Amino acid sequence: MNVRQCYAINNSVCKQLFGKEAVTATNLTGLVSLGNSVLATNSTKERYLGVLSDRIGNTILRTLPVTSKYSKFMIDKITFGAALQKINIAPFEAKAANYWKVGDDDFQPQNFDINKPTVTQKIFSDINTYEFDVTVPDRILEEAFTSEAAMQSFFAGIMDALTASVVNAVNTSGQIAVINFIGEKIHAENGVVNLLSEYNTAYGLSGASALTADKALTDAAFLKFANMTIAKFVDYLAEPSYLYNTDSMLRSTSRENLHVLMLTDYVAASKALMQSDTFNKDLVELPMYDEFTRWQGTGTTAPTFANTSKIDITTSSGASVSASGIVGVLADRMAIFTMFDKRKIDTDRNNHDEYTNYCSKVAIRYANDLGENGIIFVIQDPTT
Repeated sequence: MNVRQCYAINNSVCKQLFGKEAVTATNLTGLVSLGNSVLATNSTKERYLGVLSDRIGNTILRTLPVTSKYSKFMIDKITFGAALQKINIAPFEAKAANYWKVGDDDFQPQNFDINKPTVTQKIFSDINTYEFDVTVPDRILEEAFTSEAAMQSFFAGIMDALTASVVNAVNTSGQIAVINFIGEKIHAENGVVNLLSEYNTAYGLSGASALTADKALTDAAFLKFANMTIAKFVDYLAEPSYLYNTDSMLRSTSRENLHVLMLTDYVAASKALMQSDTFNKDLVELPMYDEFTRWQGTGTTAPTFANTSKIDITTSSGASVSASGIVGVLADRMAIFTMFDKRKIDTDRNNHDEYTNYCSKVAIRYANDLGENGIIFVIQDPTT
C-alpha cells in the first residue's frame, strides 16, 4: 500500500483552521484516497518485503437505497381481469312535489313516469410493463472471495440492487402520472390557480409595485397569503362543485381523500420566512400529504426553483405543455391512482453452464381521471 508522511500538511492546515496562519493554497494531491477499480501491481503490496499482496480486510456492499414513494396512489389491487371500469351516476335534480297538487284543477297523476338515472363510464385499460435481468453464476466468482459467506453476501447485494431497481422504476412511473395530471390540467386551463396573480390582485399591486415570480419565495407576506389560499382550496374541494374537473361532473373531495403534493422549494421557503418548524400544520397532517423535490427533474444542473418547478412534456392526450413555477397539487385520490400492480421474479436455471438468470417483471397501471377534482398552484408572472 502507499504510505505518505503528511505531518507537514496536517500541521499547516491546523494552523489555518485555528487562526494562527492565513489561509493559503494547500496541495492535497494523493492525501485523500479516491479509490481504484482494481488492485495495482506494485502499490498494493505490503511495505516490509514488497512481495505479498495487500489483503482486503473489509467489504462494503453499496446498493441504491430506495423506498416506495407512491403507495398512497394504490386504491385497490386487481387480482383477475385487466381493465378498470369507473361508473359515474349523476346526482338527481329536484322536481315539484306533485302530491301537494291533489285537488287542483290541473292535477295530473304521475304514478308510472319513467325517470332514468344519468350514468357514464370510463374504462382504464393501458398497462406499462418492464423487466430487469441479472445473471448469477454458481462458482466462477469463487476466486474473488475468501469464504462462502462473503460470496453469498455479494449475491444478496445483487438481489437487493435488483429489488431497488424495480422500486425506483415504479416510483418513476408514479412521478410520470403526477406530472401528466399537472400537464393535462394546465392544458385544459381547469383548476389552475396563480398564487402570484391572486396576491397582486388582492393587494392592488400592479406595474412596478407588483411582486414578481423571482422574488415571491423571499417575500413573507406573499407566502402567508399563498398558504392561506391553498388551505382555503382544501375546504373548497370538500363542497360539491362542477368547477374543478374537466368533465363537468359534480364532485366533492374530503380531506381524508385528498392528495396534497407540495414542492420542497416552496415548503422550505415557507418554513424559513414564516419562522416555523413545520409547513402549514393543517396540510402536513392530512393523510395523503407528500413533498416533491422536483416534478420532472433538474437535468444535468444543480436544483433551482426554475428547474425543480418545471415540467416540459407531451401529455397522454397529446398536448405539449411547458410550464414552470408549479408549487403544489391538490387532487382527489381517484384523480391519480393505480389499481393494477403486478410484480414477480422468475428464474431460468442453466445447469450445464452453472448459472441462474433472474428476471424481475413489472406490469403496472397509473391512471389520471380528469373527471375528478384537481387544483394546480403556480407562481407565474403574467404572460401579457
